[in-house]
Amino acid sequence: MAEADQIGNLRQTESERRHSENRYGASGGQFLHQVGARGECCFAKATGLTWWKGVNRYQDPDVGPFEVRTRSKHGYELIVRLHAKDRPYALLTGTGPYFIVWGWIDGRGAKKAKWLQSYGDRESAYFVPHKALQSINDIRAPFPIEHWTDNWLVDPEEKWERLRATADTQIYDN
Repeated sequence: MAEADQIGNLRQTESERRHSENRYGASGGQFLHQVGARGECCFAKATGLTWWKGVNRYQDPDVGPFEVRTRSKHGYELIVRLHAKDRPYALLTGTGPYFIVWGWIDGRGAKKAKWLQSYGDRESAYFVPHKALQSINDIRAPFPIEHWTDNWLVDPEEKWERLRATADTQIYDN
């Protein structure tokens, strides 16, 4: 997680250097950058894909071909902006060190009129529900979950048991 926090710090430093503001009205600066980088790192570990560790590389995907969206609360849905690229998008929730990997969806599939919402004074976006996301099982590194031995796969705490039982999700420690 230390490396992810360093990437988040670099992103915040660059944002301040360029006098950039969050274009979607979010506040939290450095913490948001750190959580985003933590989620990307976790998704890379969960799938075996390459984390690009981008700073000022807005045109590039985050992990392998994926755009990774990390949301702070487990009830939050995957958010895909109107002008988003037609890449696959993955949703993780949490702030670290534990995350839930809910799944992924292709960018074109995420842009359904029924998911278009506008909250408060923010720009409209697509909010994809958890149940519409595909499992990461088909993109995971080619070995079964029973054989994962790294310390980032943890036994979920009791409060997450209900989530695991009702959704095709996994809980990871970054």
